[in-house]
Amino acid sequence: MFRKLPTAWLQLRHQKVRLIVALSGVIFAVVIVFMQLGIRDALFNSSVRFHEGLQGDCFLISPRSTSLIAMQSFPERRLLQSLAFDEVEFVSPIYLGFAQWKNPETKNSWRNIFIIGIDLRHQPVDYSGFFEFSDQLKITDQVLFDQDSRSEFGPIASDFKQGKVIQSELGNQDSNRQVKVVGLFKLGTSFGSDGNIITSHLNFLRIFNNRHKGFID
Repeated sequence: MFRKLPTAWLQLRHQKVRLIVALSGVIFAVVIVFMQLGIRDALFNSSVRFHEGLQGDCFLISPRSTSLIAMQSFPERRLLQSLAFDEVEFVSPIYLGFAQWKNPETKNSWRNIFIIGIDLRHQPVDYSGFFEFSDQLKITDQVLFDQDSRSEFGPIASDFKQGKVIQSELGNQDSNRQVKVVGLFKLGTSFGSDGNIITSHLNFLRIFNNRHKGFID
């Protein structure tokens, strides 16, 4: 019997430099593909993380809203009108907005943070850690801080776990307001938000005192 010659292998190793260059190109292309898949998954997962934590069967938003960070407010009476349907047991407004958070450690670093204001009577969110501290939000100017927020906001999570009292300022275009962190929850950052805070809808309206009353998100 004739011995089989590894023709394909001989052709590949005939010019070793070209083989190495070709393999490098293929490996580079594969790495780029996996990087793109990873970025895509990170984008999709972070984009829906907020929605996955909402508790409800049906949600009402303005048709002019384009994304979570570009919500358009609408009159709360539109939400209340849905109670006319027998299938609707209760409704709960949600308020969303960005405010400036003052780093309590550096005292001079301000950064945009996403604020979620909710009606504590129905608690329409279910993020990890929220229910443990939610009752404390009934007190004026108390907030929960997302422990997965970026470090630029300060060592909030580590300081809170050490039992330190954490007070800072939240600001909008008109004024700043002193707030106290009374608990932690887990939501995580996204491509549109570097950090998150949950508070009661009453505290939300105190922070955004220039907001039109009777409008929700």
